[in-house]
Order: sequence, then structure tokens, then C-alpha cells
Amino acid sequence: MTENNVKEMTVRYTMRLLQNGKKRRRLTNDLLEICNLLADDIVEVVESGTEVMVEGRRVAVRRYESLLSQVDYLEIDNEEGIPGVIARKPSGTSFFLDEDEDTEVKVADRDTFLWFINNIFDVIRSFEIEQEQAIENLRRALYRFRKKVEEI
Repeated sequence: MTENNVKEMTVRYTMRLLQNGKKRRRLTNDLLEICNLLADDIVEVVESGTEVMVEGRRVAVRRYESLLSQVDYLEIDNEEGIPGVIARKPSGTSFFLDEDEDTEVKVADRDTFLWFINNIFDVIRSFEIEQEQAIENLRRALYRFRKKVEEI
């Protein structure tokens, strides 16, 4: 093998590596955007404080409050039980809500984002079941209230 052959191989493999890196970044960004859209939809319809267990992980709609605002995020525990939110921030990082240093929000790590997308249907179904139970409890309470009013 000549020196020119080695250089050509090195250039070819380096180009392939760069192309694969670009593909991976594009796919990762697409995946993160899908996760964020799904999490936004869940947070919009599920009451803050609601928690479900899916495949041994806690998934919750959690409200973070700063001095200026409050924001609900979908929070998922990673394999070690450490919570992180699905947010439009780099995975595995953290940020301060409204730059309030007392309100640190930790973003889920990459593996948790992947777990979320791979288990999205189970997550949605678990929240559906939780919502159905809450609705049934409200119906029962309203029924009992109406019965009491009728007795008066």
C-alpha cells in the first residue's frame, strides 16, 4: 500500500464519517422536535401534578415556578431515577426558569428522550387511564352532591 493509497483511504473514510455525523445530528434534532411536540400536547391536556408509571419510570406533568412565571413540563425519571424534563434545550443540560437561580430545570438526557419516543404510546395510554379515573371521580362527587341537595 502506497502513501497515496493511505491518504485516499483516509480522506474517503473521513468524508464518510463527516456525512454520518451530519445524518446523526439531523436525525437527533428531528427526534428531539417530535419529543417536544408530543410533550407539549400532553402538558396542554393533563393537569399539573399528574404522575404515571410506565415501564418502571415515573412520568409526570410538573409545574416549575419562578418569581415571574410558571411553566408545566413533562418530567421523566431516567434509569437511575433522576428526573429531567422534555424541553427545547440541549439534552442533559439545565437552565434557570426566567433566569431565576432558585428555579433550576434539568433537561432529560439523550437516553431518556429515546426512551420517551420508544414508549410514547404507553405514556399516552397511561395518562388516558389516569384522566378517565379523574373524570369518574368527579362524576361520583357531583352525583353525591346532587343527591345531598335533593335531600335538603
